[in-house]
Amino acid sequence: MSASVLLPAVARVAVPWKDGGGITRTIAAGPEGAGLDDFDWRLSMAEVRAAGAFSRFEGIDRHLAVLEGELALDIGGQPHGVGRGDAPVTFAGDMPVTGAPVGGDVIDLNLMVRRGRAIGRLAPVTPAFTADPAAHGLILVFTAPGAVDFGGERISAERFDAVRVDPTTWPAIGMDTAGPVFVAEITGPA
Repeated sequence: MSASVLLPAVARVAVPWKDGGGITRTIAAGPEGAGLDDFDWRLSMAEVRAAGAFSRFEGIDRHLAVLEGELALDIGGQPHGVGRGDAPVTFAGDMPVTGAPVGGDVIDLNLMVRRGRAIGRLAPVTPAFTADPAAHGLILVFTAPGAVDFGGERISAERFDAVRVDPTTWPAIGMDTAGPVFVAEITGPA
C-alpha cells in the first residue's frame, strides 16, 4: 500500500444483521468484496437499539468497541459493560452473547477474523500503540471529525469515517481529532 485511503461513512450500505435483528455497515473486508460466509476478516459498525442475542459466527474471533453509548454484554454468562472510548472486548463468535443498550442507542465497532486465516486486534489509539509492521491491514476509525497526516498527505475525516494506512509507516502518522480513534489491525494467518 503506497498511500492512505479514506473509507467514508456516507458510502457504507446498511444491511440486516445475520439474524435480522438490526443493521450493520461494512467498513472493509478481506478479501475485498467478501460476504458473511467467506471473509478472512471484516470490520463493521452496527446500530444496537434493543436488547437481544448476538448472531453466532462459528470459527470467528470477535473484537467489539463502543463508539457511541453504553452496552451491557453477557458473554458466556459473564457480565461486561462497554462504553464509548473503553477498551474493546474480545470473544469467540460461537459463544452465547447477549447485549443491551444502557440509556439509549449504541453504535459499535466490530472486527471479526476467521481463525486460521487472520489475526485481529482492535484498540483505542494511544501514545503507547505501536503497529505491527507485518500487518497487512491497519484501519483508523474516527468517533469525531479529525484528520490524519500520512507521508506528506493530509486526509480529513468526518465522524465515523475510516482511513486505511500502511502499517510500516505508523510512527510517521499524525492525527488531530476531537474524540477517540480506534485502530483495527489485521495480520495473519495464524
